[in-house]
Amino acid sequence: PSPTQTIIESNVMRGSFATAGIASIAGGAEHRIARNDIRGCRIAGVVVTALSLDNAIFGNTLVSNTNAGIVVSGSGTAVTSNTTDGRGGLRIAIDVQGSTMLVLGNVISNHAMDGVLVNGEGADANRIRENFVRCVGTAVGIRVASGDRNVVTNNALSGGAAGVYIVGTANSNRIVRNTIT
Repeated sequence: PSPTQTIIESNVMRGSFATAGIASIAGGAEHRIARNDIRGCRIAGVVVTALSLDNAIFGNTLVSNTNAGIVVSGSGTAVTSNTTDGRGGLRIAIDVQGSTMLVLGNVISNHAMDGVLVNGEGADANRIRENFVRCVGTAVGIRVASGDRNVVTNNALSGGAAGVYIVGTANSNRIVRNTIT
C-alpha cells in the first residue's frame, strides 16, 4: 500500500543528493511538507510523484537545487507560500493527468528555467494565483505547455523572455490581472 498522511516538517537539508532533498513521496494521500529548508540538491528540493493526492506543500525554503524547487505529480495538491531561489531552474512543475492544483503565494526568484511550468497530458484546471516570479535569461515566468482550463491570475512576473507563455496543446486557459514587467 502507498503511504498516507506523511508529515515532513521543519527539517534542514544541505548537500548534493541524487534525487529529492527532503521529500520524495510516491503515491498515497494527504501528505504535508512544510517549513523545510532545502539547499543544494541535484534534481529537486521536493518531489511528489505517482498519483499522490490531496497534499499540502507550504512554507518551504528551497535554494540552489539544480533542476527544480518543487516537482508535483498528483491531483488536489496545494503549493503555497514557498520560496525558491538560486541557480539554474528553480520552479514548481505540474506534470500530471487531471491535476487540479493550487499554486498560491510563492516567491520564485533568480532562476534560469520556467518559474511555474504546467505540463502533462490532462494537467487541467490548475489555479496559479498571487505568486511573485522573477526569472533571468530566456526563462519564462509561467509556462502552460499543455493542459486546459488553467487560470493564471494576480501574479507579479518580471525578467526573462516572457511573463506568461501558452504553447502546445494548451486550450481555454485564462490569463487575468497579472502584472508583467
